[in-house]
Amino acid sequence: MSRPRKQLTNEEYLTLRTRFSAPEENYNLLGSEHPVFGRRKIWDGDYTREQYLRSVDHLIGVLDGTKRDREAGSGTDRQAQRPDVVVWLDKSARPCSWFVDAFWDQIAVPHTSKPRYEFLRIDRRDWLTHMGYTDTEARNAVRKEVRVDAVPEELILRMRSLF
Repeated sequence: MSRPRKQLTNEEYLTLRTRFSAPEENYNLLGSEHPVFGRRKIWDGDYTREQYLRSVDHLIGVLDGTKRDREAGSGTDRQAQRPDVVVWLDKSARPCSWFVDAFWDQIAVPHTSKPRYEFLRIDRRDWLTHMGYTDTEARNAVRKEVRVDAVPEELILRMRSLF
């Protein structure tokens, strides 16, 4: 099942925007008193939430197999494929996984299941401690020598097994 690609008229768009507009007082972070700056100057709360939902819709389309234009894939094979596992970069992508969880039932193709999640921590503090730095040394801003050969082989193999 593919996603609809109908271009809305201005009247249809305004009708939908009015119907699905949310009261600003329901949003502490994305309200009008906390403007989000983007390419279009300042985004209002509704526009910001719309952009989040568009991004989540695209992501769910990739995860449920209906989106064919994803960047990852096997060379020239452009047929949509459902991933078995999603590797989220922890901590930055964890909120993305929450959005997917929140909207999966409303957006995903009916009767498809979410792929299994794995979270990959790539925080420099974690890796620097494996390279012999103390936590205090890892936290300070002084430039560090990165020595991948000091990272235990088991950690590298666990990370590679995800791919």
